[in-house]
Amino acid sequence: MLKLCHTLSILALACLTLATAPAWAANVDGKAGIGFEETLTSVGLRQTLMGTTDLPDVRPSGLAARYWIGNVGLEAIVGASVKFGQMLGHSGFVALGAHYAAFRAQDVNLTIGARGIFAWANTNQDDHDLGSRYGFAVEVPIRVEYFFTSAFAIAGAVGPVLHFPSPWRTDRTGTAVAVRNPLTTNVGSWDLSLTRGEFSGGLGFTYYFL
Repeated sequence: MLKLCHTLSILALACLTLATAPAWAANVDGKAGIGFEETLTSVGLRQTLMGTTDLPDVRPSGLAARYWIGNVGLEAIVGASVKFGQMLGHSGFVALGAHYAAFRAQDVNLTIGARGIFAWANTNQDDHDLGSRYGFAVEVPIRVEYFFTSAFAIAGAVGPVLHFPSPWRTDRTGTAVAVRNPLTTNVGSWDLSLTRGEFSGGLGFTYYFL
């Protein structure tokens, strides 16, 4: 009982500290920042923990840079990986987007944006090049950014995602074959969904240094 009271006292003190902390104006005009961002296409935590082998080659989450001009924020997200062992290969993505701050509160901004993603994956097994695969996606993230201080903010997003079919490729026999989209594992099909990322897709943080 004493331990429970001690824990409740700590929680009450933490809540009081947050309540009395000064509010930070969420004005990012002219600011540049760097951080981490999970796109809406990224595979969610639940899918990863299930251990399924049919995971996408590219889960587009990585280093994010952004710059705000008035209510418009420009964004770039990049990431890459290299495989070693029997399955050699490399993969990566580039995402470019823009966000509009539709609503601005004292320490929270609500933005609506558009983001395009280009991804690639290459695999080489036992000295045989299995070729490269490419994927494209368009996202409409509705993003809430909360500022703990004037320089540091976390964000969460939700929104529709449209994935385009991976381009057809001609194999060594001269036959045109459909290839797996590195973003979705689909072959030659369109994919329209609402937040494929499920639990973890759409999370991120930014440190504003200007």
